[in-house]
Amino acid sequence: MATETETRFIKTLAHIACGLREKIQVKENDNYPRSLILRQGINMFAFLMVSKSGFSDDELKMKLNLLNETDFILNYLQYPIANWFSEWDGKSIQEIFNNPLYKMNALVEVDDKAKTFVLTEDCQDFLSGIEQDLLAIDEHIVYDKLKNLSQNDYVTMRKFLIENPLLSNEMRQDLLLKYDNDSIIAEIIDSAYEIIPSEVFLCPKCGWTASQIGEEMSCSQRSCKDIKYNKNSQRKKIDSKFTHRLRLGVMRYICNPGKLELEIAKICKAKDLEVFLWPEKDKYDIKIHFKDHTWGIDAKVYSNAYVLANAIRNDIDFQKANIDKGFYVIPDELAKWDYLKICNKALEGKDFTCVTLKGLKRLINKEIKDERD
Repeated sequence: MATETETRFIKTLAHIACGLREKIQVKENDNYPRSLILRQGINMFAFLMVSKSGFSDDELKMKLNLLNETDFILNYLQYPIANWFSEWDGKSIQEIFNNPLYKMNALVEVDDKAKTFVLTEDCQDFLSGIEQDLLAIDEHIVYDKLKNLSQNDYVTMRKFLIENPLLSNEMRQDLLLKYDNDSIIAEIIDSAYEIIPSEVFLCPKCGWTASQIGEEMSCSQRSCKDIKYNKNSQRKKIDSKFTHRLRLGVMRYICNPGKLELEIAKICKAKDLEVFLWPEKDKYDIKIHFKDHTWGIDAKVYSNAYVLANAIRNDIDFQKANIDKGFYVIPDELAKWDYLKICNKALEGKDFTCVTLKGLKRLINKEIKDERD
């Protein structure tokens, strides 16, 4: 159970992350209005500093003077969370050290020249995992509308979003025609997609859009940044027929993991296994029936193992599902360093395991072989 200090730490990060997103959402031209939520988060951080840092009065006064929004973004938010506490008394914040969120990377990327910032993937992942914040996030608004559909239509529409990060007017009209201009389908499309902004180009990795943020390229996932973009070879223009793109939250938390989900389903079907996508309207991602038992799969594409560990530690719905075994599956390219070890530590004592896609394939093949033997 979280200690009082650990709880304050989590709430501080939640307010700061929500405040940062709010500043981006209400930005007008090049101006970021002040955010009351961010201010509350900074004040909560200041309380922790006063009560737990161990600074002398003079040090404390100097540090507190730097806790305005601008200085906080520049001196704290663009650095990993651990850096925020590097000069604090270790004994006083031992509970914070032990929380997975302490290992989270920076919450923003700052473009000093343009005086702008964007939320990092870690920040987006964290926001998506905050229970009290779910309904305010694009992908969860879409989820709520999808759940008004029948199970078959739910699966069809999920697949449509996953397979179409970009949308043309013709595609929209064809889809609506298929459903006799059903108002719920129209609401799902309008909630999931937004007009493609100017000065973006096609991402060759994920099929969404990439844009320039300072000297960096920004897309829907960190792995897209590994591509060496250049004006001549990689900056492919978006076909003029496409007018809309998935909103960032929908792209990151429905489309990107959805590609992994469909790949897993494809592997299972090739093995003649009975597969159900998003059972019970997405209580989890995939149900696999073997001869006499059932597996449940939840695909995850979190780039930071500590953020995922924090999310799966509190994942009640999936871990209470009526299955014999459960697996959290991550893309193979994420399994670096101790990623799986960190996530599986959060699953100790539960009949759930975090594995890579390759690891899941091996387990499926072994299970089929054991059944035949």
